[in-house]
Amino acid sequence: MLLTPDANTIMRRLFWEEDVRRFEPQHPRFACTCSRDRVTNMLRGLGREEADDMLAEAGQIEVGCEFCGKRYRLDPVDVGQMFTLGNERAEGSGTLQ
Repeated sequence: MLLTPDANTIMRRLFWEEDVRRFEPQHPRFACTCSRDRVTNMLRGLGREEADDMLAEAGQIEVGCEFCGKRYRLDPVDVGQMFTLGNERAEGSGTLQ
């Protein structure tokens, strides 16, 4: 007898004490929000000293997105541009100038 009624009737019978709502199926989609700007902002947040230490170890900074697999590589020129006047984080301010 459970095969003939529609889904709403079955839900009402199974969960008769509850206020059951049924939603249309959704189709999830993946959309990664990584970008070069986000990577540079993250590195800027680490500070100039930490970025210079990473450059000294490997000659470049490589950051990989764990979601989409995209790789971002920054050379010493890129890192220098991140910390030029106007892009550098003010000491203790927590905001970009």
